Amino acid sequence: MMGGKKQATIIGHNMKKDVSSAALINGSASHTLDYDDTLVSFFGHPSVTIFPSLLALSEWRGKSGKDFLTSYIIGLQVGGTIGSCASLDHYMAGWHATSTLGHIASAAACSRLLGLSEKQTTYALGIGATQSSGLKRVFGTMCKPFHAGRSSQAGLLSALLAERVLRALKTFLKAPRDSSRP
Repeated sequence: MMGGKKQATIIGHNMKKDVSSAALINGSASHTLDYDDTLVSFFGHPSVTIFPSLLALSEWRGKSGKDFLTSYIIGLQVGGTIGSCASLDHYMAGWHATSTLGHIASAAACSRLLGLSEKQTTYALGIGATQSSGLKRVFGTMCKPFHAGRSSQAGLLSALLAERVLRALKTFLKAPRDSSRP
């Protein structure tokens, strides 16, 4: 699946890394200067979480530009929709929405690119959500761009795991507060 093999390009450098590392490095680098896009319903920067994972996965799996663009739009729509539901309250409570929502948006985009079934995609979104984190408290440190890179990497991993074997709670967005039991 992944590991050690040179599968995807590191943007701006004459090198390739494994697909997971490429998503992490390119995602982190994309958010370093904070000159990235903003989507109001996302309460953050969606492209730094979606684009790097799709770029690495597309290169590795030989996907077309049309597949890439369609998958990007799906990820953007999923992230914006969940962001609208989370609302500004999510951000004001101290969560870095680029990271928390980015995990799920990247998982959705990568699931589409891989052609996962509805069930597999639902699992991928749940896997992305359970990895999700990112605190606004670290703004001003190197951890802020790391959030974007981790979102990209985690979304990619979520889709790859759902494609293979890993299952997740299908109702992760509407689970009761005490969700200690599936």
